[in-house]
Amino acid sequence: MPIMQADAYAGFGRLYDPHREPGPIVEAACWAHARRKFYEQALVLKAPIADEAVTRIDQLFAIEREINGRAAEARRTTRQERSTPVLAELGTWLRAQRDRVSRKSEIGKAIDYTLKRWAALGPAAAVALESGARGRGILIRSRRPNGGLDPVPPGAQRRAANSAFLPATPTGPM
Repeated sequence: MPIMQADAYAGFGRLYDPHREPGPIVEAACWAHARRKFYEQALVLKAPIADEAVTRIDQLFAIEREINGRAAEARRTTRQERSTPVLAELGTWLRAQRDRVSRKSEIGKAIDYTLKRWAALGPAAAVALESGARGRGILIRSRRPNGGLDPVPPGAQRRAANSAFLPATPTGPM
């Protein structure tokens, strides 16, 4: 089954439908989007839970920086060996924190945002952590009807351009 790494844009929802023809696509959400929710709270409110969440998520990004540029199979193996345990610990910790804070608070909203997308964030063991091309150091350009190039495609076209379609690994997305 192919994997599509994208942000949480609702327009992609039909692609993940299990009844979709010719078949569903596995969603791989963007960790940069989840991290940003906590980062803003850590920066603005100096919230200890948000600060800890950023520190834990940054462990995943540190692993990603180490494997950047390696062969795909080596990246996948390293992600499964090193990122999967970090993800498991982070998930357990986030669920415990959710019970400690109001869901209406900003940190509660950040935790809920992440946990609601947890299944889609899980394929991080198979793919890069970020859906944004800019985050991966890639400049996306789309062709204009007049033959010129747009540096940033508008709307859904931009989201589609910033998303990566990836083949599933032989062992599945995790």
